[in-house]
Amino acid sequence: MAAPTKKNASSACVIPGGFTVLSLKFRSNSTAQHQLCVKEHRVRAQTSKHRPPDRTLFVLNVPPYCSQEAELQKKEAEEQQEDEEGWVKVTKGGKGIKSRPHSEAANQRALQKEHNKKKRKELLNFYTWQHRNSKREHIAELRRKFEEDKQRIALLRAQRKFRPY
Repeated sequence: MAAPTKKNASSACVIPGGFTVLSLKFRSNSTAQHQLCVKEHRVRAQTSKHRPPDRTLFVLNVPPYCSQEAELQKKEAEEQQEDEEGWVKVTKGGKGIKSRPHSEAANQRALQKEHNKKKRKELLNFYTWQHRNSKREHIAELRRKFEEDKQRIALLRAQRKFRPY
């Protein structure tokens, strides 16, 4: 966001609530103006002893595209331009890469993703005998579950019998 100067800032007026409305242009070649509502922020000054009084502002109606990141992107773009000899300054990290400290939980998630990826690629039944054994085990498991279900149904039927006394 550009600092208001005579070119890109017009008049300021006071509205109810103690806010001062500042009309300004974010770019010198822009025709559109944006209004920011500003007033002195007194809450921190009363509760916090280490903050100097009359030095904080409360600003409303700040557009979402106006951020420190945008200011940093402009600086990075300027640094990436060639100098008079044709050299480009190369800095650590690439475009769009945000480095952040890794936590233990983030490392665990990364390891789990890698483990799952390896597991998906692994061929379980490559040989015929492996495929046959897995089918046999699956059928045995189904039979065992079927017998358990039969016993449970028989128990439920026994409990359902009519007992008048």
